[in-house]
Amino acid sequence: MSLAQPATAPAHAGAGVPAYGLTPPTEVDFHVALRRQVGASAADTVWDGACRACGLGGYARGHTLDDLERVAAYLMEQPGAIGIVGRSMRIRLRAYAGLSRRAA
Repeated sequence: MSLAQPATAPAHAGAGVPAYGLTPPTEVDFHVALRRQVGASAADTVWDGACRACGLGGYARGHTLDDLERVAAYLMEQPGAIGIVGRSMRIRLRAYAGLSRRAA
């Protein structure tokens, strides 16, 4: 199963920071970033392993932003391009959280 076509939207889907035109990062965003760096097949394996390592189960959907923060932290610990994806996604998550608080 691939995250390219999510079956259900996460609870935070549709939420955003209108003043900045920013939407929250999703599982799909993580998966797309991984695919760009390591290829489709490896991205599936990395995502599944990251979710399982974080206690989220493989290919679980509807992750909270806190869940995605845990996955980003896990990915950051990995070497090479996977670690870079983790850092990039963590920056996106934190930027979204900070701007959301500011806009509130």
